[in-house]
Amino acid sequence: MYGQRRHPDPGRREKGQGGRVAADDEADGRQGSEHHGDSGASCDDGRYCTVDDVCQAGVCEGTARSCDGSVDACTTATCDEAADTCVAASRGSDCAASCTSPSALAAYRRGWRSGHQRVYRSWRQSDDCDQLEAFLDRVTTRLEELLAEIDPEDAREDRRCRITGKFDGGLAALDEIQLACDDACVMRGEVVGAAAAAAYCELALDTAGAIQIDEWLRGPVNLCGLSHEIACDSVFMAETVSYSNDAGTCAPYTKDTFLEPWDRSRERSCDYRNRNQP
Repeated sequence: MYGQRRHPDPGRREKGQGGRVAADDEADGRQGSEHHGDSGASCDDGRYCTVDDVCQAGVCEGTARSCDGSVDACTTATCDEAADTCVAASRGSDCAASCTSPSALAAYRRGWRSGHQRVYRSWRQSDDCDQLEAFLDRVTTRLEELLAEIDPEDAREDRRCRITGKFDGGLAALDEIQLACDDACVMRGEVVGAAAAAAYCELALDTAGAIQIDEWLRGPVNLCGLSHEIACDSVFMAETVSYSNDAGTCAPYTKDTFLEPWDRSRERSCDYRNRNQP
């Protein structure tokens, strides 16, 4: 067993937990209504922090709100159910501002939303802390696939913003899900290391190393301890050396003149300290 559930997934409410049973009679808004609608029908779970609610097996379920409209390269955001709002938080004064033009910011936010949603879709397949290892294996693969996808609507100069947005949004969702489960640090470190390796290599290969890559990888704000960092470091180093795509192999960007930015990218992505603390 990898952990015990502390509280339910923010996108799910069962009967008797304060949510709404999906009903085919919207005029009957009583909690716990037995009027079940067809699976896939629209419903309302009564929560701000979920969107696109649909009926699934008699339960009204929604997708976790990504808060992508409140983020930028130096600002994260989480959904506050009690206040019915997204709460923004600065990454700190040392964050290097990027993706500031309107098109670049839009690409970053689209990336954040897709990364956040990809992680939550993976979580919904298990929604169980006792199946945490299977979830983390699945989400590692899906984040790597997402980071490698080419988004044709982006101008080339905005592609790096979409890549970093995907990385940041995916890790934000992992932070939220981790709150529901104990003892996830080592496996979470492996996921972050793999996602950071994919993001680093996609940025390096897309720009042929022409940008200061470590400034584009900031990592999550809060991580859970040294066990996370050790696991993340190990996976990041191994996967960047072996990574390849149609543009080439990533190994040349892990040594010689790229050794320093490669090492800084590893540190910034895997460091477990709270970046809001001195």
